[in-house]
Amino acid sequence: MIDRIYVFDDIIDKESQNILEEYFLTNDSLFKKNNNIQYFGDEVYMPQSVIVPKNLDSNIDIILKTIEDTAIKKIGKTILKNYRYKINKLEVVDNDFDDIMSLHIDRYEEHISIVYYVNDTDGDTCLYEIDSSDLKNWQSLVRDRKFEKFKFRQQVSPKKGRVVIFNGLLPHHSTYPTITDRYVVNFNTVIDTKPTSLF
Repeated sequence: MIDRIYVFDDIIDKESQNILEEYFLTNDSLFKKNNNIQYFGDEVYMPQSVIVPKNLDSNIDIILKTIEDTAIKKIGKTILKNYRYKINKLEVVDNDFDDIMSLHIDRYEEHISIVYYVNDTDGDTCLYEIDSSDLKNWQSLVRDRKFEKFKFRQQVSPKKGRVVIFNGLLPHHSTYPTITDRYVVNFNTVIDTKPTSLF
């Protein structure tokens, strides 16, 4: 697995960045409402919408695969498989939503998370560490607001064409945008962790 948090700008060419931005910002009907009720129950509402890959144009799918491939190559690894990717739209909120309540881990299996920022806005990604003995209980720790169990590690601001790559077992959350809706592509990828040799 990886220990570092990597941030790369312009992971794909400007033309591809513009194609993705236009596609996602002008195809609102593709997004399905998903407020993460499976994590937190009815009491926590998260204004979030999602597109899953089966609803995408094949040309968009090719660009997304290029993002994943390029990101993993930049950290010197190779892809074994992709668990999933999805496109998240976070809407501008004008209330006092407590961003840390969306703290989560995407899946329990070892994986790499890649977040690609589709557009320029605010709504940083915040990354934390947690003791491995608490990892399996992250949902109850969040529900019970035991945030002292999570140690802040890094914050990454959205920028069109940027990716952040990190160990998928690091708890993380986004902050809700205040300028314009925030669009990201989130990949959960398995990499080859065997050491490589030049000889």
